[in-house]
Amino acid sequence: MKTARRRIDVNLEELDRLLDGARQAPLSAADPGSPAMPRP
Repeated sequence: MKTARRRIDVNLEELDRLLDGARQAPLSAADPGSPAMPRP
């Protein structure tokens, strides 16, 4: 028997804004794409 999926509400305007900002700069210093965290 399949378990029912939980439904979540997503604010698409806020998500879009966050994604646009993430393309410009990392979300945090721990972001793997961050220039502050050089890749090995």
